[in-house]
Amino acid sequence: MITPLELEKLEFEKHMGGYKRTSVDDWFTVIKGDYEAIYKENIALKDKISVLEELIAKYKAMEDTMQSSILLAQQTGENAISAAKQEADLIISRARQQADAAENDAKQERQKLLEQSEKIKHDLNVFAAKNISLLKSQIEILNQINSDCLNSRVDQEETD
Repeated sequence: MITPLELEKLEFEKHMGGYKRTSVDDWFTVIKGDYEAIYKENIALKDKISVLEELIAKYKAMEDTMQSSILLAQQTGENAISAAKQEADLIISRARQQADAAENDAKQERQKLLEQSEKIKHDLNVFAAKNISLLKSQIEILNQINSDCLNSRVDQEETD
């Protein structure tokens, strides 16, 4: 293949006021062959570039698809995390409500038991007071009977 430097140094033999035709034709054949080789190589390189550009476009499309998939996966993950947090918050809220309701029920039950306890204490005090009063009156009756018995013995002994 002829280099640009060789073309610059190219000289043709002169013949009758012009260049020798065979010399020019020989060089033209060489240049034509080189040009044809360069032309074919250029077409092959353009085809190769076209194939590579198609591959690049294909890979770029795949990259875009992968990026979209990654973004979608990331958004899906974030949505799942958000939904899980909301569900957890809801579960915690319900649990707190149930705990508060249970606590309120327990307080009400405790209050009822305290009231029943106070009523039972009161009833026991009334019962004890009535029994004490009853026992005191029976003691008085027994004392009276005892006293009557003693007096009647004394009266009998005096009469005897």
